[in-house]
Order: sequence, then structure tokens, then C-alpha cells
Amino acid sequence: MGVQAGILNFDGSPVNREILARISQSVAAYGPDGETSMFDGPVGMLCRAFHTTPESRLEHQPFVSASGKTLTWDGRLDNRDELIAQLSAFPTPWGLKWIAQARGIVQATWIKLKIRR
Repeated sequence: MGVQAGILNFDGSPVNREILARISQSVAAYGPDGETSMFDGPVGMLCRAFHTTPESRLEHQPFVSASGKTLTWDGRLDNRDELIAQLSAFPTPWGLKWIAQARGIVQATWIKLKIRR
């Protein structure tokens, strides 16, 4: 769990890093376990971690997939054990990297991710 924030400048201008820094300071109590951010021209993303499981300490967000998509996720996967059995080819059965890989297989094989928002 934690805090996620992002800025997208539709006019293409670079993100003002100070704005995300101020957001980060204002929500620090809700994400006490560290901060990471990503800036790429008109896009800026911020993640403040609040680790609630041992596995969540292994997360590094924002996550950049093999296809170059940048993602953040603050959620719960209810059918993790079921997916681990079906996706045994992936050695790390948790985290956003695994979810991103699983999502690609889901689209190809109709495995369902049970995600609560």
C-alpha cells in the first residue's frame, strides 16, 4: 500500500519536478517506507511505499515493463495461489513485475486476475 501520484502535461512541456516533490512531502505520512519517482518529459510519476507484507519490500515502483510501459499498482490480488499454479514459469510469484507478466499471459490464455480496487 502507499501513495501514487502522477502528472501528464498534455502540451508536451516537461514536468515541474517541484510539484511532485511538494505532493510527496504532503503525503509522506501515508507512505513512510520510502519514495521513488520517474520523469520522462511531459510525464512524472511518484510512489511512496507503505510496506504491509514481506514481499512488498521487494517492490520497486514505478515499474517499467519489458515493452516500455510504466506502471504503478497499489492493490491486492485475491487469487495469487491459483495464478502461481498456472504461471509456474515465472520464478517470482508476487509484485508488479509478476502481475505485468501474468497480464500478458492472461490475454493469451484467458486466466483471470481477481483484483480488488
